[in-house]
Amino acid sequence: MARQARSVPLALYMMMVLAVGVCAASPRVLLVTGQNNHDWQTTAPLIQGALESSAGCVVDVALDPAVLTARALQPYDVIVMHWTNYPAPERVWGDTAEKALLGFAESGRGIVFVHAAAACFPGWEPYAALKSAAWADGMTGHGAIHRFPVRFVQPVHPLVSGMEPFATTDELWHGVDIEPSAQVVAEAFSSPESGGTGRWEPVALVTEYGAGRAFTLLLGHDAAAMGAPGFQRLLARGVQWAASGVVADIGLPTPDEALAALRSFDYGDNRYPVLRLSALVQGSSDPRGLVEAMFRFLDTSAPRAAKVEVFEQLSLIATSEDLPAIERWLDDPDLGHAATAAAERIRLPGWRVSEGPASRLRPRDYLARLLSRDSATALAAAGQLGMVPQPARSRALLELGRLPDAVRLRALASLIEHRLDAPLEPLHDLLRSPHPTAARAAQDLLRRLGDESYMTRSADIPEGLTNLALLATASSPDALEKDGDADGDAAAIDGDLDTYWDEADGAEEYRLVLTFDEAQVVSGLRITGWSHENYAPRDFEVLCDGEVVAQISMAQYQSNRFALRFEPVQCITLELRITAYYGQSPAIRELEVFHVAE
Repeated sequence: MARQARSVPLALYMMMVLAVGVCAASPRVLLVTGQNNHDWQTTAPLIQGALESSAGCVVDVALDPAVLTARALQPYDVIVMHWTNYPAPERVWGDTAEKALLGFAESGRGIVFVHAAAACFPGWEPYAALKSAAWADGMTGHGAIHRFPVRFVQPVHPLVSGMEPFATTDELWHGVDIEPSAQVVAEAFSSPESGGTGRWEPVALVTEYGAGRAFTLLLGHDAAAMGAPGFQRLLARGVQWAASGVVADIGLPTPDEALAALRSFDYGDNRYPVLRLSALVQGSSDPRGLVEAMFRFLDTSAPRAAKVEVFEQLSLIATSEDLPAIERWLDDPDLGHAATAAAERIRLPGWRVSEGPASRLRPRDYLARLLSRDSATALAAAGQLGMVPQPARSRALLELGRLPDAVRLRALASLIEHRLDAPLEPLHDLLRSPHPTAARAAQDLLRRLGDESYMTRSADIPEGLTNLALLATASSPDALEKDGDADGDAAAIDGDLDTYWDEADGAEEYRLVLTFDEAQVVSGLRITGWSHENYAPRDFEVLCDGEVVAQISMAQYQSNRFALRFEPVQCITLELRITAYYGQSPAIRELEVFHVAE
């Protein structure tokens, strides 16, 4: 039984953005997205923007793969897969869509798989042959997000021919299951200091399927990773190769092209134009010309948000010679903070803008905005924390505990985004927030920082033990509306992974109680969630006859399973009291209870 993604329209719709100068021969791409155990709502527009701008593609978007037919796919040269049902093994598209996808490749056209799409449909062999490499539970893993080098092992292959090695910051998989027919064209070094293997691991693979071509790119965990020049160039070249076997050189945009895309950028918009400018800053062969173009942009009528982003990028390549041009913005009521931060980053020896007479920012004025009862004002100030000078920043950090969760989180994120040290304790505090969105965001930030110390790790429970849950009956004392299988509470302990227990959305706490006919000695349990970090208990307590025997904070699932052990206790009732969960609800596909004898 497949869980449908909520609030996602099950329809194929078209979002055609035809860039100026796109010719009729440009690859026609269908981006398949709408379900992913990653933030597809953010990254899918980035993929679309990158392909339209860098590779000259015409990109349409499908949010429901099940509606694909051979006729619907006829106009396209390439399918880019950004969809996954991981870790559920079920094939949920239907025969028509599955045959259409395979026929698409067999007919001589191309398919590209991006990151998590390689973890889809583990039991579908033709799909495995297409995607070249797969996430294999129990074998595949990854360390913390970190910076690592990427090299090319097949330099004559047209997809990577002429590309220089590069470094990127991303999630790096190790131990992937590689198809025998696949050819690795790029690999990256998995650092042991970041939880890796100390070996070079594959990140880009190609294969042929029938008359068609398939390219698998394992990079691209999040929006920041997709904004890296190396990722964008590999993706664009991979789509070109999949479309025709021929690859044109993918160059960086000109300064005017990159800045033109920012002319209408505002807060809340797709950040692809920002990432595109960042890619240019990182790879430009003419930094002087780019600096001059950014100063010209600052004199236009572009939105404040766009100019703030330009100041951020300007600070990375400007020199001390540019300080006078920056200093004229220090008194600007809207852009003074951004200009001050840019000037500080240039780090003119012996002088910092915030310490000199040119500074106009008073700490109390910034604090007044940060502590404002108007949420919009407070959030805007929090988003600037990484750009404000000392001592305003130091004083703001002392006030973090007084801030609402959303404002505190945005302030910490701003520090991290601007490569400043962020205190970990407030992020740990946010993990216990009753608001799942804030808690999940805090978790993501901690992972970006390489800190997983706060997570409760899954214990080792031997296989072959008697599942005592099969001797119990299940109930939910809260009597909330069921959102799962028709069997209700019993679905969580029926020994069938195709059924699940799932309470209605919106509650702050859920309870599932197992009642035995006679007292049982228990010392461990195992939860099988719907998927890893997606619809599963996160923070919970285990109670035996009303007494707490275990408390879990930020359960770290292995694939979609989490196990814990505790001191043996005899009880008639075993209660799982869930106070936080992944996704939108605490779905449990199976709850197993054991006595683990030493």
